[in-house]
Amino acid sequence: MSLSIDRYDVAENTALSRVGYAQNAAFRTKTFEDYGFPTRMTELGQLVRYIDFFVGAGLNHLQPGNFFRGSSVESNYSEDEIGILTRLSEGVREITEKSCGKRYGVHFNHLSAIGLFRVVQAIASLSGKDRLSIFEVGPGCGYTGTLLGFQGHGYIAYDVTQGYYIWQSLLYEHFFSGEFTEVAGNEGTDLGALTRIAHLPWWSFMELYKDNPISADVVISNANLGEMHVSSLRYVLRVARQMLIDSDIGVLIFASVGACHLNSAETIMDEIGRAGYKSVMSNNVFVFTLEGKDLPAAVVDTLETQIPLFNPSGTEKTVDAGEFVKFRKGEYPEELDFYAFLSDWPGFDGRPEG
Repeated sequence: MSLSIDRYDVAENTALSRVGYAQNAAFRTKTFEDYGFPTRMTELGQLVRYIDFFVGAGLNHLQPGNFFRGSSVESNYSEDEIGILTRLSEGVREITEKSCGKRYGVHFNHLSAIGLFRVVQAIASLSGKDRLSIFEVGPGCGYTGTLLGFQGHGYIAYDVTQGYYIWQSLLYEHFFSGEFTEVAGNEGTDLGALTRIAHLPWWSFMELYKDNPISADVVISNANLGEMHVSSLRYVLRVARQMLIDSDIGVLIFASVGACHLNSAETIMDEIGRAGYKSVMSNNVFVFTLEGKDLPAAVVDTLETQIPLFNPSGTEKTVDAGEFVKFRKGEYPEELDFYAFLSDWPGFDGRPEG
């Protein structure tokens, strides 16, 4: 059964009855609220807010040969990557048609998501692993986890934002159905026996520290460490430490700390060190291991030089995003036209159908 808005809201309200000041402060969406981002939906038609993210996007993201440090993305794509990105895009259209009564495409956020997907795939390959266990904090549109799920990795995510959470749940259910466990509205689920793909609401994540049954090789917390309350930052780092402690890889990764609205970059790095992590990479992507753990030299040397494309078929041809990301009138929200106008995108008056 799909997670409904009402089911989520009832479960959250029940959880709020036992939450005190420290927990309430830690698990708020203050940065989103301060920036005017809508954190909640009241009807499924509002899902369109959560399927893509335009602020910060530019037409140069669709052009080849660029590297975007904030998402660790090189804007060239292998044929294998085009295949999984196309699969994801078509799934988004199917979900929105069913839930909103209209097909919406995704144009930018899946391209950003492939950056950390490539990083995790490279860590797995260079470490001789076919499958990793991944936990993601605040996955946003949910596309990095979906791409990782396509490759057979174990993946669990948590989010604090109602709107994003419901979108993520629909996305994971669509692609992984029988392999997917939704915990929100199903309190009492055994977190030690989750299926390959799973989803935790903030009130379940909030209690993990008491007896954490979740192990991970990789924890991703991208573009959000600067946006969360310092109590949440400290909690994330310590719960991640519990998850990573038994892994022979055991890494925390992110491309960006996000908007430094509540925590400065210096504060974040200090807190990471205080929580027992050490930096092993920072050139193309931030990677930290726990003190006493080390990544294989091949992983560090490769990723610090250039993040490899996902290219299991071995074909050398690459394609730029402009060749497969199509702006079809009627398949993108009004927000895109508004943002394009603000950004002076040339000729963007409803791009011709691709």
